[in-house]
Amino acid sequence: MLFASSFFLTIFLPIVLLLYWIAPSSYRNSLLLIISLAFYAWGEPIFVFVLFGMTLVNFGLVRYMDQSEHRKKWLVFYLILNIGFLVLFKYTTFILTNLGWVFGENFTHK
Repeated sequence: MLFASSFFLTIFLPIVLLLYWIAPSSYRNSLLLIISLAFYAWGEPIFVFVLFGMTLVNFGLVRYMDQSEHRKKWLVFYLILNIGFLVLFKYTTFILTNLGWVFGENFTHK
């Protein structure tokens, strides 16, 4: 599902907004998490497990970082981990394609 699709704009988004505003404030974050996973599953269901796993890892890291004396070190680790996963799952094909173009090889095996 794309953000600009008619289904998203006319059905999905209004339902989400309605659910958000009628939900008690203590449940709103959980509701948005579940809806976000459902939205992502609509487009790429296999990667929902990665997204859910990273959500759990980030939740644990932030809770640990909040109580740690070495917050800056944990923040750097947290950022490297998240940017690393972003590069791995979003930009790997782009990087390999361009490296293949530069070196005359096909690194993507397509």
